[in-house]
Amino acid sequence: MLCMILAADENGGIGYKNGLPWPKVSEDLKFFKRTTEDQVVVMGSNTWKSLGGLAPLKGRTNYVLSASNDYTKFPGCEDVYDYTSYKIEDILESITYRHKYQDVFIIGGKTLYDATHKFCDTIYLTRILGKYKCDTTCDMDSYLFGSDLSDACTIKGDKHTPSIRIETHTKNI
Repeated sequence: MLCMILAADENGGIGYKNGLPWPKVSEDLKFFKRTTEDQVVVMGSNTWKSLGGLAPLKGRTNYVLSASNDYTKFPGCEDVYDYTSYKIEDILESITYRHKYQDVFIIGGKTLYDATHKFCDTIYLTRILGKYKCDTTCDMDSYLFGSDLSDACTIKGDKHTPSIRIETHTKNI
């Protein structure tokens, strides 16, 4: 199954200076880890860079989509696909075929979300309740168009972390 997982503030903001614009939200990070562990993650080159020393993500099969398929830039990833040479749907089909018994998660960034959301069966969205200074935003309405909210859980924040709402949206068939 092809899935997308992301967190966004109330304005659809997902990033600031290639990082997260809100304070660390451990419940969201735990949800991300629990949901993607032992699965396949697909990310753009900027998302790979934003992970720093955490790349590749442990306990997951990592793929990078980049304008260059230079493996040396992405040590430890399973494969690198040059998205300028292939159609995005062909790349996704190849990855999902190679991993028939695992879920494949699109984990960012914006360019990849914009190009892949329409192919995803499920979208896991953490809504960060609040508005933050962001330089990267997504059109959440277009991402969720044609899907139903199938699960949701709100977790109250405190004076240091915002409240969040973790949602699962399933594509209408």
